[in-house]
Amino acid sequence: MIIEKRFLVIAFLIALAQLSLAQCIGANRTLLVPAVVNENRSEMVQIGVETRPGSGEAFTSIYPAVGYDTQSSERTAAAIAFATTGRNDCDAIMRFMASKGVDHVDGPSAGGAMTALLLSALTGKELRNDFSITGTIETDGSIGLVGGIPLKAEAVAKSGIPLFITPELSSSDKIGLLLVKKEYNITVAQVRDINEAFDLMTSTSIPQENLVLSPEGTQEYENASLNHWYAPRLFAMANSMTERAESHLNGSNLGFRANFESRLINAKEALSSNQMYTSANIAFLLAIDEDFANFSKENVEKSYIETEDCLDSFVIKNATLQNFEVTGPAQARYSWADTKLPKSVPEGNGFVSSMFQTYYDTLNAKQWCMAAKDLNDYDYPGKETAFDESILRDYVDDVLTNITESSPEVGINSDIDFHLESAEISFQSGMYVASLVDAAYVKSYLDMANLTANESEALLQERLSANYSRIWPQAMTNHAKTIAVGDSNSALRIALLASNMDDYFGNVTMIASDSLTQPLIIGGEGNNTEQAHQSKLEEERSFVVFVAWIGALLFIAAWAYERLGKKKRWRK
Repeated sequence: MIIEKRFLVIAFLIALAQLSLAQCIGANRTLLVPAVVNENRSEMVQIGVETRPGSGEAFTSIYPAVGYDTQSSERTAAAIAFATTGRNDCDAIMRFMASKGVDHVDGPSAGGAMTALLLSALTGKELRNDFSITGTIETDGSIGLVGGIPLKAEAVAKSGIPLFITPELSSSDKIGLLLVKKEYNITVAQVRDINEAFDLMTSTSIPQENLVLSPEGTQEYENASLNHWYAPRLFAMANSMTERAESHLNGSNLGFRANFESRLINAKEALSSNQMYTSANIAFLLAIDEDFANFSKENVEKSYIETEDCLDSFVIKNATLQNFEVTGPAQARYSWADTKLPKSVPEGNGFVSSMFQTYYDTLNAKQWCMAAKDLNDYDYPGKETAFDESILRDYVDDVLTNITESSPEVGINSDIDFHLESAEISFQSGMYVASLVDAAYVKSYLDMANLTANESEALLQERLSANYSRIWPQAMTNHAKTIAVGDSNSALRIALLASNMDDYFGNVTMIASDSLTQPLIIGGEGNNTEQAHQSKLEEERSFVVFVAWIGALLFIAAWAYERLGKKKRWRK
């Protein structure tokens, strides 16, 4: 009887202990994480997570104000942490302790950190004290890529933290981090998901760092064909870009060289298979990375001046029925360069990486401007029929209005934002075909919205089988076929871009043909286009003056009516 009572007491105590373990125990965890203040500076911000008995809800502090993206990250972090631990008896309170003067926090880059802090609080596992982390948290638990990683790494290093955990990095971020490591003693560890990140955060081991750019696999390319008068010039242009990239290879850092060499081989292989767009695209990106790897303040300033000179020397050619599908895309690249080029080179602020984004944007602008000038350099084998590009204004205005109304809000898709901005610059400059090029890019994104996987695959096959007569739709479709196996999503977007551009250019041909002008004989004396253009300008000026006089008279009449006829209206 005594033994039985003792057994019951022991069983009760065990049950009570298990019950207490099942109940949520309040806990607090904090971590310093890097936050980008602006494109030239990053600082450390302390984030905190507190758990309290509850029902699996997530809350955020009201000061500083937390933006939508951060709130969304908090919800995802809480959902993953609660699901991973199997707990729903706690609530999570997220806090940001920003520096003085910061009254608003937004962005998804602290998602991985918040998930790790909450996992630590729920499991009781302590985190090591020598790390910081950046990266989004996705619904599948993966740690997603964020911007400004070299700038964030420098803020982490400046704060004395030796370990920086990041998502898997792009080539450009690896290059930036290797440049940062020349100045600071910091170890960078890449992780794929929150489980891998949490294991590292709760261990005492020193992770292996791998920032060397691995060689890309050698690609095989199917032979392509381009049936167009401009094809030889496009081949020569791609070849020239490949040669420029090869000439810069010798100065490459050993950490980058194997990767750069493999990309150069692929550019050459693509060109040998007549995949001109693919070859030029590889060489374009390679040239940017080669220059970026040789970062210095002097090179930033030099590239900036070179890009300004390139933009200043670009010539906008008159549109003809034969050349607009070449000069329009050339002018679009000119607008891309003008849009991308920073307003100025920033002064040093103590951050080596503060100029990285400026340099990268400048190099993009420089390559685009060079491509624009290369595209503009052609010889048409015959007579060209000129047309006044201003006749396209109303059509292009309608196109831009429609795609702008259908586009997401600013900040949702940076590519859409960029091409809409570039389209506006071209439109205001009277480069209407160039505006249509950007419109085709935007529409390709909009066309892909809300498609199911099956719909996307069917649409891709349909677009890849299309036959085009114009140079860019042909070249882009060839490129889409090349990448379709490894990246069907990008292949579909490029195939849609080719289709949209062909549709827009078809309408340009129709509109221009309806208002056909005289043949423009290159190098001959039969070119009266400039005289006709001047005459048209004089007529337009006379009409504008007439309208201005009428407007002035109407304004005076309205003013007199308001002042004299309704004078009592302005009295109390």
